[in-house]
Amino acid sequence: ISTYLDKRGIFGLARVFPAGTPIEGMQMLSRAYGFGPIAPNTILLGETERQEHYAEYARLIQLIRKRRQNLIVVLENEDMPQFLDGNRIDLWMSANQQNRGLMLALAYLLGRSPGWRQATLNIMTIVSADSDMESAARALEDFVVGSRIDAIHRVIIKQDKGVFATIASESAGADLVFMGIRAPEDDETAESYASYFESLQKSTDALPPTALVLANESINFSAIFENKV
Repeated sequence: ISTYLDKRGIFGLARVFPAGTPIEGMQMLSRAYGFGPIAPNTILLGETERQEHYAEYARLIQLIRKRRQNLIVVLENEDMPQFLDGNRIDLWMSANQQNRGLMLALAYLLGRSPGWRQATLNIMTIVSADSDMESAARALEDFVVGSRIDAIHRVIIKQDKGVFATIASESAGADLVFMGIRAPEDDETAESYASYFESLQKSTDALPPTALVLANESINFSAIFENKV
């Protein structure tokens, strides 16, 4: 792991936990990873594509939710080797305010890294009808202006094929896409959430590299930008 990080110029610490399966190891890491009083508040995961692993993967997400750790799931495709730099980041507004704030923070931080400093940030939202355009545009403009961040904002009419087809069409030229996901309900079974997550992965197959974001901390991430200069 250290060699992998060194070759890519990434500074990080590596620890290895023995476990029967990779997901069991991830659960152990979520519970125990840290150095003294320093413990991670955000977990970065890859996707799972094996049907037999979805329920276990869903239990991992439920554990992360209960521990109030933020979650980022990166959906990989053949374009991932270009992930260290890019010219365009698309952020799709979530109905969840916490998700919106965390996605904006992640996009802003990514944009300050060497390979992404010239990237354009597009913040977009989808409406179902023309009659919703004006109010949605006003809300989106207020969000962008209030965040004091340099971004292009657009309101998109949903295509007949649905939300994900609309996102795939509008984000076809993006180097990275941010999308929010829903949290597991308190009484939801792992099987139920696994079904939701499997459907979500299949619906995003046509997208460029995508980061699915779930904010679980009780922090107003949007407030980070209120005093930004």
